[in-house]
Amino acid sequence: MVGYTAVVEALSLEGNMSLGALAYTMGSWSARTLEKHGTEEQKAFYLPMIATGEAAFSLCVSEEKTGSNVAAMQTSVRLGEDNRGYLIKGKKSWVINAPNTDYFIVIAKHQGLGEDVKYSDPERQFHQDKRKTGSMSAFIVPKKAPGVTVGQLKPFIGLRGLQVSELILDDVPIPLDYLIGKTGDGFGIAMEAVSMERHVMGAVLLPLLKKLIDQAAKYVSDRHVFNRPLSDFHMIRDKLTEAAYLVYALESMTYLTSLLIDTTIKPEFDLESAAVRAFAADIAPRVVRNLMEIYGASGVTHDRSFDQALRDILTFSDIDGGTDVARLYIALSGYQYAGLAQLSDIQKLSNPFAHPQAALRRSLQSLGIKRAAKRTVYLDDYVHPTLQNFAYMLETCCTEFGQCAEGLLYEYNKDLVNRQVELKQTAEMAILIYASFAVLGRCSRAYCVGMKHNKQEMNLAALFFYYAKRRIHSIWEEIGSGPDVKGRESMMHEAAVHMVTERSYGVEHPLTRNY
Repeated sequence: MVGYTAVVEALSLEGNMSLGALAYTMGSWSARTLEKHGTEEQKAFYLPMIATGEAAFSLCVSEEKTGSNVAAMQTSVRLGEDNRGYLIKGKKSWVINAPNTDYFIVIAKHQGLGEDVKYSDPERQFHQDKRKTGSMSAFIVPKKAPGVTVGQLKPFIGLRGLQVSELILDDVPIPLDYLIGKTGDGFGIAMEAVSMERHVMGAVLLPLLKKLIDQAAKYVSDRHVFNRPLSDFHMIRDKLTEAAYLVYALESMTYLTSLLIDTTIKPEFDLESAAVRAFAADIAPRVVRNLMEIYGASGVTHDRSFDQALRDILTFSDIDGGTDVARLYIALSGYQYAGLAQLSDIQKLSNPFAHPQAALRRSLQSLGIKRAAKRTVYLDDYVHPTLQNFAYMLETCCTEFGQCAEGLLYEYNKDLVNRQVELKQTAEMAILIYASFAVLGRCSRAYCVGMKHNKQEMNLAALFFYYAKRRIHSIWEEIGSGPDVKGRESMMHEAAVHMVTERSYGVEHPLTRNY
């Protein structure tokens, strides 16, 4: 995985995000799906062609009217009249590289069967029964198959090097052995394809961001204003440095996640991959904005290419379903495990008369009386002595995160799944903590082995720690403030309902008269 990540980053050099995005989608979404779920015959036939460039694959999951709700897809599959093949019908949207691909991996929902046939094989009968439930499966669909039509191009606002279009499937006949995995595995295959290696999206962004930082550093070094180098101005240095420590954190997270996958026997790092993906989408526009401001008016001209950078970044941030979806995935998956661990305490709170101590503690917390953060682990034993203070800061952040998660579980119990603002906040805390671990490990190693510019790495790591700690502590205080949060939430709800009801901004112009 480390090698694959490095290859994707290399293909994105000079800020060519379209090529990197194409390599990522074809590698992580298509080739990896065949490698993990394809039959031995499918892998032997298709994977060599992908490796040599003889064949290209595209994954087809999204549909225009269903968005991120994959379970609501309309594309259907049914057995043919002779029960010896499948017929796929429907329309897929936003298919990347569709005009140039040779094969599609199509996720379709079983809607019906052909003639009922009694199978002697129990497994075939089980599969037939499973199809009746409306489960989804994944199929290989050749572009040359009858009934396959590549629709009109629908280019994104960015990543203009990618060709994106619809795929129309009109009762496309598919042999039985074109099924990927088992019948009914389609939903899991689709979710795994877009989630397992999302951290590689960081590798696509890194070359562009580092290129913009390099250009800004040269500009600041050469430019003089009021007979002084531009680098003498504190605000300019702050913008350049903030861009650097955010990119340093993203780079650390990306390669740490790849390393963890490579060194684990049964890797399950969906949460870590989602964290890298969400962090990348958050910091990339901020980095570009900071660097634009360094140039002043010339930063908004076409000569600086910031317009293309912003278009590419904003497009790439939504290519796999949106950043908010990734945040909710992180939070809900984490709370699933936390809820099981705290099940006993939650049950005590459901019967406060039998457990008055637990009820009293929860009441004090709801009034905003928070416990001071205490150390529970000692990370300073694992890092260079010069980084012990930052290890302690990270421990404090972990404790505050645990208090927030525990408090929200007690407060909302099962209703927490509907508290999207709180879920987003705790997901942000988790993302920053994971980034801090990646930064701490990387800079400690750089200092211990004497890497070139290790002092710069120490500075960037320290700056990121201060940034992450402030943000985590701010969320901790906001969640613990109780009534203030609920009052703000009520106003947000009321304001949103008003705009939706009025179907507009919903406020009169300041020059409007009411007489």
